[in-house]
Amino acid sequence: MEKRNFTRVKLNADVSLECDGSSLSGEVDDISLKGMYVRTSMLVPLSKPVRVTVTDYPYADIGLDARVIRLGGNGVGLEIHKMTVESFVRLRDLIMHQAADPDVVMNEVYKLVSCIV
Repeated sequence: MEKRNFTRVKLNADVSLECDGSSLSGEVDDISLKGMYVRTSMLVPLSKPVRVTVTDYPYADIGLDARVIRLGGNGVGLEIHKMTVESFVRLRDLIMHQAADPDVVMNEVYKLVSCIV
């Protein structure tokens, strides 16, 4: 069984992925402060950097830079590398709102200072 270091929550949100000048669409299945699984019919090669925009989050988009770390099923697993402070706060709030233990999520926040720009 896979051990996750960050709390994951279910999310059904539209997402756009930009990779090598091409745009793909998909849907976020689950998300954490450090990664997400995106259902999409078009697969992106492993290790490829992608620009991700979660487009139907209330009030504002969540934009971030990620890398493909897993291919499987009907989508891709992404590891988040960089995001703005604004996107980080939106993502943190989204996860805390759905998490079983928001205090655990706050402890995870302290691990991620280096990926916020």
